[in-house]
Amino acid sequence: MANALRLKPLLMTQRYAGLRLSDANKLMPTQIQGNRIVIEETTKTGTGIYVTVPPNYLVEMTKVDKKSPSYFFWSGNGDPVTQVKDWQALILQAFTRAKIAKGATQMMSHRMRDTFAKDYMETGGDIEDLARILGHGNSNITRKYYLKWSVGKVRAAAQAKKTWKRDPLQNPSLLERKAS
Repeated sequence: MANALRLKPLLMTQRYAGLRLSDANKLMPTQIQGNRIVIEETTKTGTGIYVTVPPNYLVEMTKVDKKSPSYFFWSGNGDPVTQVKDWQALILQAFTRAKIAKGATQMMSHRMRDTFAKDYMETGGDIEDLARILGHGNSNITRKYYLKWSVGKVRAAAQAKKTWKRDPLQNPSLLERKAS
């Protein structure tokens, strides 16, 4: 039950900071510095993360009933990998109750991280900066999954749709005007 109460702020950590579940699980109060999350070394790649988070997230984190004084979501005892698996099961259960489909990858906990990255790119973020925020050791990984959301690509797709207005197959009223 205690973990269920911490689920919202855990998912918010992934959503607003783009953290992997393993890093969110081990988030320490000392890593929230002002309006930023600062992690010197991430679990998977050992890279550093520095990201600004919104005020509502910071308020939510003050309400977390921590398992230990050192961590928001982990007790500090036992294997953190086991705790991550417990979180994954709880997240899957919550998403199932909300009727959110697993999708092809079945990585339910990654959805919030992906949302962060997609929104970052759609609002004009730089792919290299996103790679650093996500803690990717190589920006090619970031490019593979998130470059498609860049403002330029989104704008280009919207512009392509505008050209359809001049196409008589898409806009038959153009043919009617020429026939008159």
